[in-house]
Amino acid sequence: MRRIGQAGLLALLVGLAGPVRAECMGSCMDGIIGALVAMLVYGGIGIVVLVMLIRAKWRGGGVKLLIATLVIAFGVPLISQGWQAWRVHQMESREVAGQPRALAAHVPLLVDDGYYVCGYGPCAPVLWSMSETGAYGLPFTALEGLDLTKPIPLADLPLELWQYPTDGTGVIRARPLTAAERQEAATRIDYLVLARQTLYADDTAPVETALRQSPGLADLRDDELVHLVMAPLSGGKLALPELEFDVLDLTLFSKALAFPLAPYNTQSPANEVASGDALLQMFCPADGAMEVWNCQNDLD
Repeated sequence: MRRIGQAGLLALLVGLAGPVRAECMGSCMDGIIGALVAMLVYGGIGIVVLVMLIRAKWRGGGVKLLIATLVIAFGVPLISQGWQAWRVHQMESREVAGQPRALAAHVPLLVDDGYYVCGYGPCAPVLWSMSETGAYGLPFTALEGLDLTKPIPLADLPLELWQYPTDGTGVIRARPLTAAERQEAATRIDYLVLARQTLYADDTAPVETALRQSPGLADLRDDELVHLVMAPLSGGKLALPELEFDVLDLTLFSKALAFPLAPYNTQSPANEVASGDALLQMFCPADGAMEVWNCQNDLD
């Protein structure tokens, strides 16, 4: 019994070591290998438990091992998910779910951090809604090195003209504005749409640093990031810490452990988009002009 009990304990410890080695597994193993490892560990424990349950004199130890395994395999993820749900609730209490303004009555500035200019995330439906006229835009990379905690004249920024493609290629047309065009654009721009994509999230980015100077956002944690901002602009300046949000949506970047406890077995938080229904009605029409599912997915 001692040898079998030791074998069962060893297998259990291997399972427990998963969270401890999560960082290594995150870089050393892919999801498939992680699942195979979990199957081997739980399969080994299952065999040990079965043998112990069959033998009457080991049955008590087998029951205890089975209970301990179930508690660890499902209890640890349950605690993790509970903590995640509480974090999401606390984060969403700081969001602003106001009524987004109809952009047809404004001249918006789109700021997007995607690898492809305004091709994915919340920026894509907004730009699509501007039709062939396009919108003024700024990629996050153009703001690197700037002190965005202070107001910056829009005319001093490397503004671009972004236009949604009409040729079906899906590639956004982006053209830098001339100095004269920037001056003219600065007098017209009166609204900001700032879109983040979780895939490219960085809490140390200049835009994120400036937004965290706003009242109510200074205490955001490292894994709580700004996902979408819609707010009026005035005075021909970009003053991120002074924005009065129509819509402010935050996202929790970290993941919780999923059932059962295993390497790479995680789940993203269930985080609803602030003013989500109003945004869907505004930017995702159901007339077939744009796939509704893709539009909804971009907003999320």
